[in-house]
Amino acid sequence: APRRRVGAGVRLHQLAEAFARAGVTVPHGECPLVAIGGHAQSGGYGHIARAFGMHLDYVAAFTIVLADGSVRRVPRPPMSRAAGTADWASAPSPAGAPQCYPSTLDERLFYSVLGGGPGSFGVVTEYEYDVIVDTQWPDSWGMQNAYVYRRALLDVLLRTYQRWVSSPPPPDVDLFATVVSAREWYMPSDGMVLVELAHRTGMRHVPTTTAAATAYR
Repeated sequence: APRRRVGAGVRLHQLAEAFARAGVTVPHGECPLVAIGGHAQSGGYGHIARAFGMHLDYVAAFTIVLADGSVRRVPRPPMSRAAGTADWASAPSPAGAPQCYPSTLDERLFYSVLGGGPGSFGVVTEYEYDVIVDTQWPDSWGMQNAYVYRRALLDVLLRTYQRWVSSPPPPDVDLFATVVSAREWYMPSDGMVLVELAHRTGMRHVPTTTAAATAYR
C-alpha cells in the first residue's frame, strides 16, 4: 500500500479532506477538531472499524522525541496474520498480531505508544500511514441520514438496532448512530440523530434502522 506522512498536529477534518483529494483514506473518528497525534495513541475507533479496522492499524511508523531528547523513527514490528480468525486474516487492515513478545526498544515503543495514551512515552511528531486506496474498493458503499432529535425517534432507533444485532451482522458492515440531545455550536437545531451505514464490499442488504427512522420522520 502507498505511504503517506502526516504531522501529529493535523486535525481529523484536515486529514480526511487531504486524503480524499488523493483518493485514499484511513479509518478515524468523527470529531473534526481532534488532532491525529492523540487520536492514534488512543486507538482511533471510528465508523468503519468492523470493515477496515482501527486508526492505529494503519500506522506504519512514527517519529517520537523521547525524554532524553533523542529522536527515533519507530517502524511497525513484523506481523503475523496467522493468529486469529479467518475474518481477521482476510481483513484489509495491514495490522495483525505480533509474532513474538516485543523485545527491542522500538518494538516496545510501537505497542506502548499506540494505545498507551497520548504523551505517556514521548512526544510524537509525525505518523506514516499505509493507506486504503479508494479504487481498490469499487463496490464499497455508504450513507448518512440526519434527523432532528426526538425521544420517540431515539426509542425507534434503539429497538431497531436491538433487532438487527440479535443475529451477528456481516463482518464488513458498520452501522452507527450519533445522538446529541442538546444544542451544540455546530448544529442547526436543538438536537440531532445521525445514522450512518458503511459496507466494505457492496450493499447486499440494508438494515431496517434507516427505514424505521425515515418512516417515523
